[in-house]
Amino acid sequence: METIRPYLSPTFDPHSLTIEIAQAAESLVNKVGVLEAPISYRDLEKMAAHRMIKQISKMKMNCGGSLIPIRGGFLVQLDSAQNERMTRTSFAHEIGHTFFYDTGRDVPRPIYWDTGGSRNVRAEEGLSWVAARTMLAPTQMLQGFLKQDESWPNIHGLLSLIRKFDVSPQIMIRRLQDLESEQPKVVGDAAIYSIHVSRTEGDGPRRITARTKVWKFGGMKKMIAYNMNGPNVKVDRSLTLMEGRSLSEPYETKEVLVRGELGQIPTARYRFGCSWEDRSNTNLLAMVSAVRRS
Repeated sequence: METIRPYLSPTFDPHSLTIEIAQAAESLVNKVGVLEAPISYRDLEKMAAHRMIKQISKMKMNCGGSLIPIRGGFLVQLDSAQNERMTRTSFAHEIGHTFFYDTGRDVPRPIYWDTGGSRNVRAEEGLSWVAARTMLAPTQMLQGFLKQDESWPNIHGLLSLIRKFDVSPQIMIRRLQDLESEQPKVVGDAAIYSIHVSRTEGDGPRRITARTKVWKFGGMKKMIAYNMNGPNVKVDRSLTLMEGRSLSEPYETKEVLVRGELGQIPTARYRFGCSWEDRSNTNLLAMVSAVRRS
């Protein structure tokens, strides 16, 4: 049964396992023979069987899920309060953890160790998310949808991918980032990020504050969409434009000339698109795609 190699030396970099764990997850998808999106809970059950997961139970938990080694394999526990999308996401994540166990023993034992003989849980968590998003959005399927969308990259295409694969925006954005590292031409010259928007009601005008976690891919330099020292002109303008629109209606500008307003992006003409991600959490998705360099 396939496992991931343990640390080889005190200077071993866990990030070097990213491609290896992604390939292991892709292999698992191929064994099950998944042919269409979204990846269903039943599809994940089949993958789990290949990874010696013997039992799956749902209960009230303080986390999304957990993997417990038992005699002859594993037990997966999932939080019963999660919706269907989050249940599948947590399930895929726990399947990813199985790659870091020696299953040749009566009870599987962790193989992924840090210096000093302690288990590197932090690195294992990150790599298990690599496996999870690969299982939820397999490369071949994702490439197929991107090639079919002649107008990609654009905000409508991003929303369409999220709906087709029925995953969270964060999973899809990170999955596109994974794909870009392997085949940047498929993903295109674009940067996507998510802005958490909070509002403060008062006697004066409504105040909007934003903090941004940035994902970067394509040929662009690192993108800083919001600087804590002051608001970003383009982002603020997009929020203002979105205020009067439906929370689910995407907004996309025509070509705009950007001269550094969006951080360290080369001066060029871009399309700027955004859409509310979640009505209750008021998160905004935004995409900037290059049209041509100036």
